[in-house]
Amino acid sequence: MEPLPHWTEPTATGLTFGWRNDVSGKEFAHLMAVRQPETSLATADSESLKWRVVCHYLVDLVSDEGLRELADCLKDNLEFYQTPATPTPQLAGSHSVRVKLGEKYDRPAFQFVQE
Repeated sequence: MEPLPHWTEPTATGLTFGWRNDVSGKEFAHLMAVRQPETSLATADSESLKWRVVCHYLVDLVSDEGLRELADCLKDNLEFYQTPATPTPQLAGSHSVRVKLGEKYDRPAFQFVQE
């Protein structure tokens, strides 16, 4: 499966990436546009943008048979790299609960038998 040529088009308001590819007998055209990039594509700030374009392009090249496995891998990566939710602060309770402590006992010593 040979993808058709891709194109890059800088504009006054941003940058546009696009490509076309034959997938399952149908031509898919993809267009990604970034509005008013604050930095040029030669800077380190744009590294994530470059990788997003590469990932979209690679997903487009996967055969129909590999899509389910790819979706599972992407889901796993999303869960792994997802930023953890901010924990909800615990508020001090305004009521108290009486408890009864259980009986105290000594735990037997752990013995290790070497053979």
